[in-house]
Amino acid sequence: MSFKPHDWKLKVLSGVAASIFNGLGLALLDHGQETLTANSTRFFEVLGYVTGDVLGLVVCLAFMVYFFAW
Repeated sequence: MSFKPHDWKLKVLSGVAASIFNGLGLALLDHGQETLTANSTRFFEVLGYVTGDVLGLVVCLAFMVYFFAW
């Protein structure tokens, strides 16, 4: 495993991409396809899922960097 900054950026970007797909999938499973496209408030629901996932990713990565630095 490499600890170069380029590799960490790639891990964060892949985590953000996975969060977007996760948010879309959860909104689709919760409400179905019809209401996902018909209702503009679903955008904010997906945004909430993505925000929570990305914040969790950043916190976990920061914890891992701190933990493994010792």
